[in-house]
Amino acid sequence: GGGEGGERKLEEQLLQLVLMRMEITEDTGKREHLRSLASQLREATRAARQQVKASARTEAVLRDCVDAGLAQRIVAAQQDATAKTQEAMRQCLQETMLALEDEYKEKEGGEEE
Repeated sequence: GGGEGGERKLEEQLLQLVLMRMEITEDTGKREHLRSLASQLREATRAARQQVKASARTEAVLRDCVDAGLAQRIVAAQQDATAKTQEAMRQCLQETMLALEDEYKEKEGGEEE
């Protein structure tokens, strides 16, 4: 095992941070927000993994594909799907980081402005 490289590590770390924050925070609204971020993050991670598998399957199909026009369409669709998945993941990670930053700022600052 352990074939996965460093690419899956960021979302794993963020997920851990979010879960830790959920434990600590007394604010129910925040906890709900963090919980929804955590599930989005899990969902995005799962989608990204499935996308990688789908790409591998598509490549296998293309090896046997004789129709060049069809092959082009398959590749285009695959790239589109991959781009969408990666974009969703990126947005999810960004949102999560922002939420965690807000948490830290509040811990640091103490009082509201």
